[in-house]
Amino acid sequence: MDSIYRDFILSHHKNPQNYGLQEDFDIEIKGSNMICGDSMAVRLKFAGDTVAGVSFESDSCVVSRAAASLTSEYIKGKTRDEIWAISPEKVSELLQISLTPSRLKCAMLFLDTIRKAI
Repeated sequence: MDSIYRDFILSHHKNPQNYGLQEDFDIEIKGSNMICGDSMAVRLKFAGDTVAGVSFESDSCVVSRAAASLTSEYIKGKTRDEIWAISPEKVSELLQISLTPSRLKCAMLFLDTIRKAI
């Protein structure tokens, strides 16, 4: 298995895409992982049923923030139904690593959070 702290993941943790809450948004939702204490706020902007903008801030682990960075880029231009169809395997693919069940919960925080809002 690849090291969980690969340069790719560390890069997205230190310089995450879409980090910093945008002012123009339609939905704001907060989520947390009660097991590890990770927390996240996400704002979404829609054009009809399609994600036109996304931003987030987090107090979370390396895997959680990197997954939020990668997944936030991936959902741009996707519809609500397409977001619901994103699998945990897709999130692992975006991260380019295999995840243990506990780390998968960290990686899914962003997606689980936005699913509450859509």
